[in-house]
Amino acid sequence: MRAHHTFLRFLKFLSLTVYTDPWIVCPIDRVEDLEPDKSTVVLGYKWQLPRTNMKNVTVSPSNYDENYPFPTGRHRVTWIGISDSGTQKSCSFHITVNGELNRLWSFLKPDCLISLGVKFLT
Repeated sequence: MRAHHTFLRFLKFLSLTVYTDPWIVCPIDRVEDLEPDKSTVVLGYKWQLPRTNMKNVTVSPSNYDENYPFPTGRHRVTWIGISDSGTQKSCSFHITVNGELNRLWSFLKPDCLISLGVKFLT
């Protein structure tokens, strides 16, 4: 009989649930270049979800997803998770879309402009 009680205590020990604090980690910032003759970038398979131990996760702005057409500029994406206990955690990352002007500016550095004969006012 004593072995039976010990076994029952052991089973009760195994059924303990370990609770951890809610956490969320965003993907890294992304930088994308526009393709020629395009005005937006759709990430498609490059769109990444956050890593988290929460089941209820939403994105803000709510229309951002893998099919959203991102125009040129820097866009902040925020993921918000709510745990079963109601605790809210969030993280953010940025998607930067470089357009023709950005590519042109990165090419035309001051050294390049000086070699082309452009004079700067001082």
